[in-house]
Parts: sequence; structure tokens; C-alpha cells
Amino acid sequence: MSNLIVEDTTVILEFPEKSYFAHVTKNSTVKIGKLSVPTRGLLNLRFGSVVELRNKQLEATLDDELCPDLMSKNLDFSGTQSRDNRDVVSWDAASSQELRTEDIDAMRKGGATGGGE
Repeated sequence: MSNLIVEDTTVILEFPEKSYFAHVTKNSTVKIGKLSVPTRGLLNLRFGSVVELRNKQLEATLDDELCPDLMSKNLDFSGTQSRDNRDVVSWDAASSQELRTEDIDAMRKGGATGGGE
């Protein structure tokens, strides 16, 4: 398996405020905030590449920089790794839920839903 993003690959785009799953094809888009952004700019980039959202397009940084946090994980792109991401994601069961019931109730009263929009 290549370490390049090819058509029909799903990737995670991390922005300071939120992360997004994107299915990469020549004609697909990903909704980032209120924008529908084409994913074709991700084709043939290396996994871990740093991209920026410019002019409603995802563009690789000029120096082909790789995300140091991701690259330090020593990922296996051979396709032999397990089917989960526990080795990639920092996760602590004791701190995974930081919202209190009162916080959730307040958000619901403010109109928030679990629909992701």
C-alpha cells in the first residue's frame, strides 16, 4: 500500500476548531464550516501532509511539510496494521468526557443538537 492519498481514500482533516472526515475522489467535496470544498487537491499528497484552506480549495503547503505529530507515530502503510486507530489517537478513558450533565443541558437549551451541523 502506498503512502500517497489515492482516489477512494478516506482521510481526516484537522483544523484548530474541528476535525473532518473526507472521502477523496476527483469529484467529491467535504463540508468545512459553511464551505463545500473539493477533495481533489488531496490526491497524490503523502499521508500526513499539511494543507491549508485557501480560496475555497485545499492546497498543500509549499515546502511539502508533514505533520510532525502524525509522523512521529511510526504508522504502517502496508495494510497489515489493525483496523482501529488507538495507536494514532491520544486517548485517556478517565478524561474522555469533560462535559458535565449541566453543560449538556445548557447547550440543549441553547438549541444545540447531536446532529453535527
